[in-house]
Amino acid sequence: MEDDANVELDDVDVNIYGDKIEFSVEGEITDVPSELLTKFIGERLSPVEITFEKD
Repeated sequence: MEDDANVELDDVDVNIYGDKIEFSVEGEITDVPSELLTKFIGERLSPVEITFEKD
């Protein structure tokens, strides 16, 4: 995303069950420049990186 965009995560949930890590993330990205939004029309977007850190 562009540097001008804002990411707000409303709900992040991570659980560990045996040998499996389950997670969910809800949020929104705002203030995305209209030129960039135009490029995304009709496209499917996927996250590129998810990082877990120990508190």
